[in-house]
Amino acid sequence: MPVRKVCIVGAGVAGLYIATILDSLEIPGLSYDILESSDRVGGRMYTHKFSDAPHDYYDIGAMRYPCIKIMDRTFDLFERMELPLINYYLDSDLTPSLFNDRFKSDEKDPYNVGVGKGGQVPDAVVDSVSKLLGDAFNPYKALLKADFKNGMEELTKWMETMNTSTNLFDEAFAESVLDSFDFDYPQLDDQGNPKNTVFSTTTLGCLGRMDLRGLELHPSQKDAIRALHYDDSVKVALKFKYPWWITRCGITQGGDANRMSSLVGGGKPTDDELVELILRNLARLHAQHEGVTYELIRAAYTGTFHAYSWSDDPNTAGAFALFAPGQFKNLYPYLTRSAAQGKFHMVGRRRARTTLNSAADALNPRKIEFYALDASIVQGEGRELLCRYSKINEDGIDRHVQEIRSEAFKVCPYPCIGMYQFLDLSMMKLGVYPEIVQRITQGQKLLDLGCCLGQELRQLVLDGAPSDNMYGSDLWGGFFEVGYHLFKDKDTLKTRFIAADVFDDASPLVELAGQMDIIYTGAFFHLFNLEEQEKAATR
Repeated sequence: MPVRKVCIVGAGVAGLYIATILDSLEIPGLSYDILESSDRVGGRMYTHKFSDAPHDYYDIGAMRYPCIKIMDRTFDLFERMELPLINYYLDSDLTPSLFNDRFKSDEKDPYNVGVGKGGQVPDAVVDSVSKLLGDAFNPYKALLKADFKNGMEELTKWMETMNTSTNLFDEAFAESVLDSFDFDYPQLDDQGNPKNTVFSTTTLGCLGRMDLRGLELHPSQKDAIRALHYDDSVKVALKFKYPWWITRCGITQGGDANRMSSLVGGGKPTDDELVELILRNLARLHAQHEGVTYELIRAAYTGTFHAYSWSDDPNTAGAFALFAPGQFKNLYPYLTRSAAQGKFHMVGRRRARTTLNSAADALNPRKIEFYALDASIVQGEGRELLCRYSKINEDGIDRHVQEIRSEAFKVCPYPCIGMYQFLDLSMMKLGVYPEIVQRITQGQKLLDLGCCLGQELRQLVLDGAPSDNMYGSDLWGGFFEVGYHLFKDKDTLKTRFIAADVFDDASPLVELAGQMDIIYTGAFFHLFNLEEQEKAATR
């Protein structure tokens, strides 16, 4: 059996789960290496332990998991790993809220934000905030409930009407609607250790610092790596001798009082300054409880604390991925596509919601995120080929291509099929392409080895090359019939298709030996390791 080597970049949850899936597949000859620049595994699932004593910890990273439909597989993983879960309470009646030095109360404009009290908000709308937000959010929430795909498009259209900066309100609006609706790395030697496939699970900030030359990334993939924004997140934990917020304030639910994220984000205070600032703010926040003073909180403090900024972590370069207007529609689909002729894959939190899929679901490609991509991502030359060569009306292309993908996936569930890459045209982008067309027109023969649905051959015909001077071959002969269906040319195309294994000495390709003038392998060599590639090249 051929040896298959896989490299997984990043030992976070996504990387570890890819390894779990690979183990479950039990593919003969397959091995993998996991590369991690940090001295720990887990990525942004990070728990800091002050000691080995029970409950003496806090979660720096992921800590809240909503039990909703889309998270079913995540909770299935928790169950199979027998992980204990505890309830997380977002709020309670006793959780204090302090804004503009005012505690929440039942009086009108309790936080003094109205113009009449010196604020900037018109008095007429101070008491109508919930209604105003509801009026803004509800139409989009209704669209999302009725049809999430179309609803998201409408929400995106709204954001794209903005033509000036508004302090990221464009992002805040989308996040609010959806919420309401529910630098150092190891120095490797130049030679490296060649792998057949690489899965990168790093954040885009880290990926952007890597040398990606040679991967032949799509321009939109480069744009996404450069442009997608990661929000900041800071966690600070202080240890106290006793839970004064329970004994003095009666707070038994909610954890917001301890999350002083904004206290570290702007500057670089010393440890003493940071602790002092937090203790004094805790005293202000709980001042409405009798006897809860700065002196009491300071006396209860043990002197132990821990602070962590995800933006300052060179292994993450940020905390949470955010999509600006138009980015989800225009850039996200390209992050789910492979590069380097199917050898390089970007996966992880901002690129797929299947990070924690079960191994059983991973075996079903239809449950992988890329298979759900809309056919509208087929643009450019592929779409033009269907219009000009196959005479398919523009408004019927998406439905037609989706049907073809379903047929092709039954033949062989390649990820490139799921991502509609059978309409990516590479040959025409070669500098020698005009010469190829000319030579075929003059009578020379071309073989497209690994032709898939024969898309490159149809482009040649469209550009004037006679189809009877061309041959197509693929291991999966079922692709040929699907190709006829895709391009609607079974009665007109004279190209000969041959189902064959290039490594088989009795292959039907043997009869073509010495007859081909041009052999195209643009979607072929990436399927094999170096030894097999060398063998194929000498056939």
